[in-house]
Amino acid sequence: MNKNQESLRLDDVLIEFDDVCKMYQTSKGQVNALTDINFKIKKGSICGIIGLSGAGKSTFVRCINLLEKPTSGKVLLNGENLLDISDKELRIKRQKMGMIFQHFNLLEQRTALDNICFPLELAGFSRKQARAKAMKYLEIVDLVDRKDNFPSQLSGGQKQRIAIARALATEPEVLLCDEATSALDPTTTNSILDLLKDINAKLGVTVVIITHEMGIVEKICDYVAVIDKGRIVEEGKVKDIFLAPKSQYTKKLLYPDLSNFAVENKKKVIRLSFDGQSSYEPVIANLVLKCNAKINILGASTENISGKAFGQMLIEMPKDEKVLAKVKNYLDEIHINYEEDI
Repeated sequence: MNKNQESLRLDDVLIEFDDVCKMYQTSKGQVNALTDINFKIKKGSICGIIGLSGAGKSTFVRCINLLEKPTSGKVLLNGENLLDISDKELRIKRQKMGMIFQHFNLLEQRTALDNICFPLELAGFSRKQARAKAMKYLEIVDLVDRKDNFPSQLSGGQKQRIAIARALATEPEVLLCDEATSALDPTTTNSILDLLKDINAKLGVTVVIITHEMGIVEKICDYVAVIDKGRIVEEGKVKDIFLAPKSQYTKKLLYPDLSNFAVENKKKVIRLSFDGQSSYEPVIANLVLKCNAKINILGASTENISGKAFGQMLIEMPKDEKVLAKVKNYLDEIHINYEEDI
């Protein structure tokens, strides 16, 4: 287990997986969806679970609220093993675990307001109480003016905001987001991520993000676990994983189109990581002018956020060792993180 996880006090942990395995029997034999998962999610954090399609991340999140029951191991919520409680007790616990999905799952025959009321009605609230609480969460997602609209009258982003409000209506301790922005355009995705971050900050709700996009993890998460073939291959603070990925699988997630470029083309490739440097610093121009280096940019994924540069860039470097040494010295001087021989 990662040292960051080992240092967590019991009171700090909301959710814990203890040797969790999940197996399925298929016509082709046994499938191990999760194997030996040991992981803790800190209270009040925004935690990312990232992996490619079929990696096991959706099974992971569904094991948190036991929509998928682990084959073995323990799933603990506030120190209590959910596998040891009755079905009635589990239903009560699930009210404290809100969930939002890629395709919103709104009831088409209900208005936005009535969709948010639905879980409250199931929980035994009166119609008057349910509508009062629903209006509170409509305000939080900034859609009070859409309360009487049906889902067919809402955009994708508005539908997801209603789904978030519905998930928050029972005042959960954790919000589970299973590929919640995958069906949205980039601008709407950013607005939903900003909303989740705001909810986390203002309401203290722990957020678990399941995604295949590293950009989402970089933008919103504090901590991340990288999952492949049902196993956690790497975990840590997002900045640490981003600046120094240890596994080839994580590197593939960071730059999927270019991760094999150096090997296949026998090129000298360096990955530059920008984690808050001034976006006005002409890094590439200076490499050319100050180091007399011929630079070929292979790919880049960077953002300018309030004058700061965040993201990464892959560059093909000259083979001349003297020029290469100048390049490294310059990058060290301006505190740009880089990784060789990716």
